[in-house]
Amino acid sequence: MAVFNCECCAEVFPDIHQHTHHRVPRSLGGSDLPSNLCHLCPGCHDTLHNIAYKLLNKKFSEAGVLDSLAIIYKDNKKAQTKCFELAVFVRNATIKERETGKNPDSLCNIATVLRKTHKDYMTIRCREMSLSQEEYLRQLVLQDIRRRFNLSIDPAAEGKLINLVRKSKGAG
Repeated sequence: MAVFNCECCAEVFPDIHQHTHHRVPRSLGGSDLPSNLCHLCPGCHDTLHNIAYKLLNKKFSEAGVLDSLAIIYKDNKKAQTKCFELAVFVRNATIKERETGKNPDSLCNIATVLRKTHKDYMTIRCREMSLSQEEYLRQLVLQDIRRRFNLSIDPAAEGKLINLVRKSKGAG
C-alpha cells in the first residue's frame, strides 16, 4: 500500500487519504505546480480551513487561534506553525477575492465530520443511487434549502453550473 507523510502533522497515511491543498487558490491564479501544492491528511486539511475561517471572523483573536492550534497539535510545534501558515494563505486569498470582486458567487467546499457508522450508511446509499458522496450531500442540502426557503433550484442547472466552473478553473 502506498503511503504519504502529511506536510503539516508529518504523520504517515495511506495515499487514499491524501488531500491536495492549493496555497494560492486556482481562482486567484494559483497553479497546479508542486510549489503551490501541499499534501495533507484530512484532519489537517479540515483544521487549516477552520482556522482560516476563525482568522476571518472578528470574534476570534489571533492569540486564541494560536492557543487552539497548541491544543490540537499538543507537542508538535512544526504542525502548529505549518497549519497557521497555510490558514493565513487561505485567509489572505479569501480577502483578496472579496476585495477584487473575483468569484462573488463562487463555489465553496464545506467539510463535515460524521460518525463512522453514518458515513458507512452514506456510502451504501451512494452506491445504491450511483452518486458520489459529494453529489449525494449536495442534493440533500439543495433539497432542504428549496423546501425551507421555498426556492426554485433546478438540480440539473446547478450541476451544469458546477461543471462549467470546474472546467473554467481547470483551463485557467
